[in-house]
Amino acid sequence: MESHSAIHCIKVTPYHMKHKRPFSYEDQVASLYVMDTTAGFKIGISSNVDYRLKVIQSMCPLPITVVYEEWYSSKSDARQAEIEMHKVLAHRRIHGEWFKHRVRHHNEYI
Repeated sequence: MESHSAIHCIKVTPYHMKHKRPFSYEDQVASLYVMDTTAGFKIGISSNVDYRLKVIQSMCPLPITVVYEEWYSSKSDARQAEIEMHKVLAHRRIHGEWFKHRVRHHNEYI
């Protein structure tokens, strides 16, 4: 009788992959947002900005505030707007989706 060693594969899915919504990425409405801290601001998209704020805030020691939010009928439209904003502000990029402020008057940021 032949002996076959069985190889058992276990697929490990990262936590964030387990909790993705079951419908298409393009079908979701999404918001383009700007989150602000004293160190800079973040431009991104999300279908749940409140949850996204909580996640980012849990990783950042500085207080974060949502200062801008615009909703789009699809995530691809929001992504396109995000890409355009990132291009326009590329010269102010700190890292990834984070950008440095430009002070106009006193404590007024753009």
